[in-house]
Amino acid sequence: MLPRRRRHRQRANPALRAVARGYAQEAMALDLPTLTLLLPLQLLALAAALPVLTGWRASPALRWAQASLWAHFGGWVFLLLGERVAPVFGLTLSYFLVGLSLVLCLRALQGWL
Repeated sequence: MLPRRRRHRQRANPALRAVARGYAQEAMALDLPTLTLLLPLQLLALAAALPVLTGWRASPALRWAQASLWAHFGGWVFLLLGERVAPVFGLTLSYFLVGLSLVLCLRALQGWL
């Protein structure tokens, strides 16, 4: 009778497994207010960096895209702050600016395509 083959299990270092488990638990610590604040900051950074990345003399389509980013940023700002200042006016202006950003984005896509 032949001897059985032994299966080799790789045993990870217990300290490394504990660090990996702790990292996985801490990696999902982003909550809704943090993500809600992070999106307008990303829009602001992209709208400010777009002329630098593409050049100052850009096409009209790029200007439409930049205006779309600024309008979307304004919509988020009024969504976050408008409720505290003037609830009805702030939220109405927020919806208007987000809708305007979609229209401006469509104009930019028409210019590029």
